[in-house]
Amino acid sequence: RAWIGRLFGSAYNPEFANNAELATRAAFFVVVVGLPFLIPTNELPTLDYYMRKGVYTNSVVIFFIYNLYKTVGETMLNVICGLRGTFLAVLNAWFLYFLFPGGVTETSPQYVFWFAVAEGTAFVVVLLFLNWQVSTMIFAVSTWVFFWMAFLQPGEDNFPCPFTEDFVFLGNAGVNSLITVGIGGILCIMVLFVPYPRWSQSEAKRAAKDLVHHLPSLWRTLGDYYCEDKPNSFHADQIYRQLERLSKMV
Repeated sequence: RAWIGRLFGSAYNPEFANNAELATRAAFFVVVVGLPFLIPTNELPTLDYYMRKGVYTNSVVIFFIYNLYKTVGETMLNVICGLRGTFLAVLNAWFLYFLFPGGVTETSPQYVFWFAVAEGTAFVVVLLFLNWQVSTMIFAVSTWVFFWMAFLQPGEDNFPCPFTEDFVFLGNAGVNSLITVGIGGILCIMVLFVPYPRWSQSEAKRAAKDLVHHLPSLWRTLGDYYCEDKPNSFHADQIYRQLERLSKMV
């Protein structure tokens, strides 16, 4: 682990090295996650089948990028919140399709359209009012608007809700969305374990070491500043910069 840090220049700028290492991990995994879209068709029949079914889409990459963070714990929190947001959107869409199978059609009554408009608006407003974690709100709203427009637009929706005779597990738009973000979440967490796990505890230890190094210097500068006959602007600037650096650590 130490030699990886030295490779990114941790001896000169530990914070930059830490972020550069994470960026390198993420870039490598984004390439891996995106490879299925670059492989020619008919090369891997199983992969082609799942991509045609909509189980593996570009939403995997989007979910991966949005939820990756610096430690395993923070990333798992983002992934869980993103999954929760997607599930809420799917559940709400299933509710509408349970009430009105097939959504809005050319022959459906006018009140179906206006009920969906009111219900969808209420879903977004209530979700934002509850002020959940950002990942939950992003994926709930962004996923819901696609389902919402599909419901309001006459045409083939492929969104029958569970426990109905038309429900098919693979190929159902709601199930596909949940599987897709699940795959993205698993890959997102895997990044933080290769080549070694980035635990929050490790980040806390690193911050503690930095505090032990910087606090004595701050106290010394404070002592010099207040013991001088006239205020020294250079020492005041040093104190300000050291306090700003310490505030970013905790």
